[in-house]
Amino acid sequence: MNADNKNQQELASRVFLENYSFIRFIAFQSAPRRDLVEDIVNSTFIVFVNKSHQWDLTGNVKPLLGEITKNVAKNHWDDFMKHSPDSLRKIAEYVQRDVEVTGEILGSNNTVDEEITALGLCLGKLPEESRKLVEDYYYHHVPLKEIAKETGRKPLTLGKVLFRIRQTLRKCVERVLKGMGYGDK
Repeated sequence: MNADNKNQQELASRVFLENYSFIRFIAFQSAPRRDLVEDIVNSTFIVFVNKSHQWDLTGNVKPLLGEITKNVAKNHWDDFMKHSPDSLRKIAEYVQRDVEVTGEILGSNNTVDEEITALGLCLGKLPEESRKLVEDYYYHHVPLKEIAKETGRKPLTLGKVLFRIRQTLRKCVERVLKGMGYGDK
């Protein structure tokens, strides 16, 4: 490594650390799951430092760092979707049914993939206990009676909890889609 590259990488490291909170915030907003935030931040650092010779790092680099972070998160999303599209689609069907029952329209101009991506983001934001309940019931097809035995709760109570989780997911999906500029809302 020549001296210019070393100096550029050191500058990139300093710039990255100066913007760490911003990068972490973007990673948290974009991550498919909370436990992937640090992976996204670390990958962003590697990409930024390795490609630092391509950019002028003396000006405002927040837009650049934001785009890199979002691209890294998108790669994590792609990987996440490869491993769980069936479960997300099934949950999306239940959320959509709840929407139809309440008379609201979930982003009528959205594609299913956009809604599923938003749903995956929202699932990642659920508390661990709620996410496990959703995964057990929808992905692993565990009957509510079995989940009730494991958790010490009544099946009827778990059904109500699932309904509230679906309502929470629907509202979250709507906010995410609106924030991404999709749909009518």
